[in-house]
Amino acid sequence: MKETLRHLSKEIDELKQDHSSPPSGALTSTSASIISNANTEQKDQTAKLYNGYTKEQLKCKIMGIKEYGRATKLLLRLMFQEQELQGRSATGFGRKPAINNLKKDVLCDIIQELYHCSRANIHRKLADILKPSSCHREK
Repeated sequence: MKETLRHLSKEIDELKQDHSSPPSGALTSTSASIISNANTEQKDQTAKLYNGYTKEQLKCKIMGIKEYGRATKLLLRLMFQEQELQGRSATGFGRKPAINNLKKDVLCDIIQELYHCSRANIHRKLADILKPSSCHREK
């Protein structure tokens, strides 16, 4: 746990350096508070981890991305291991089981908070990303 916290602290410091000039657009007003929350959350050892990242760290990772679709794809790749996504769908309808609902809900919450788009649009983007044909696209 201590090593994980050290690693997370290092990532936060790198993110602070990368984001020394605030990003443009709607994200400008939230970047300082997100980084501050990430520092606070890092100190709290009970913070929920999603594939090794806290919710605040995930927000920091997508801070400079302007399109919600690209941010959704990056979060999906950060929050889920590849084997968690293989043979899964966004919703669970049809023959394939759904991806982890808790992680999906956190992903949707982050995207909605930063990009102000609907859950339906996020689910459509997730479905598109999880299609088998997307495995052959450039990552």
